[in-house]
Amino acid sequence: MLRRIMLVVMAVFVSYALTAASGYVLYVLSGGLSEGSLSLMVLFFFSPLVAILVGLLVGFLSKDYAPLMATVGLAPWALMFHGLARGGLLSGWLRWAGPILFYLGLGAGAAAWAWRVRHRQIGS
Repeated sequence: MLRRIMLVVMAVFVSYALTAASGYVLYVLSGGLSEGSLSLMVLFFFSPLVAILVGLLVGFLSKDYAPLMATVGLAPWALMFHGLARGGLLSGWLRWAGPILFYLGLGAGAAAWAWRVRHRQIGS
């Protein structure tokens, strides 16, 4: 039980740390790019990359329930950056529920894949 809790806390921490690192990369790139192209990079490259990396990390380190733990670990990140930052969850939840569910599903899928790969290697 403690391992699962620590894995979820680590997933939350890593998701925020990767977001900060991607913000730094965007800051470095911001000199030559427009604000619209930076926004598209966040939406279509950096946010899915964060969800996939956190899902892979959780999947490789967990013993069981990897997709569930990845979803719980990514939920604060997804709600903070893709729900509350876009006008609040209550006012525009229908409009922003899609991206939130997409990122959570992406992380859960990556965790399930990594868990299967890890346990296939152990079983061989």
